[in-house]
Amino acid sequence: MPPYWKKILSWLWPIPEGRSSSALNPELEWRWENGKLVLNSRLANYSYGSLHKVMRRVIESIPSGKQHRILLLGIGGGSALRLLESIPQKVLSIDAVDADPEVMRLAKSVFGIQENAFRKLHVADAFAFVQHAPAGAYDLIIEDVFIDLTKPDFCMQPEFLAHLARLLASEGKLFVNSLPKDEAEISRWKSLLGSSLHLKKAHRIAGSNLLWEAVKA
Repeated sequence: MPPYWKKILSWLWPIPEGRSSSALNPELEWRWENGKLVLNSRLANYSYGSLHKVMRRVIESIPSGKQHRILLLGIGGGSALRLLESIPQKVLSIDAVDADPEVMRLAKSVFGIQENAFRKLHVADAFAFVQHAPAGAYDLIIEDVFIDLTKPDFCMQPEFLAHLARLLASEGKLFVNSLPKDEAEISRWKSLLGSSLHLKKAHRIAGSNLLWEAVKA
């Protein structure tokens, strides 16, 4: 079936395009939904679906008036990268990191995400990457690290948040995408982010995602 008809018919029902798996993600599927090719894990949308709404809020919150050095932790199919491409006046460079080689392969082969003059792609564990990156290297960090619907344990460790704060330049911004299951987890996020940075906002998106916005003083 030609892609045009897949786009049209996907408004009625999802149309599978392909499946894959990896050690980190036993189920990966790319399919047409609502006129778009999306990447899903077993339980979560990894790009171009509901996650796109979260990333749009990030894009809207990036300050104008300068080009930013950006670190993206968690690539999926490249939804955030496509949105960042739409605002070249705000983007100087991007380091995009994902721990799953298969997710990176799909981002490249299925969704057309490639390295270029201002974008570098890294297959690496997010924690290991931030431990070795230089201080003050980024004006903006987007932390969107998930395995399915779960954030790895290190994402809520003070050491990880301290490294993210270390990597930000003065007045740099950190965005963290989360799916807190209860008020206790929300309180924990507030405490963690407030201990290293100045917590500005928590954006509730699509009912379930809580997007944290913090600034380095």
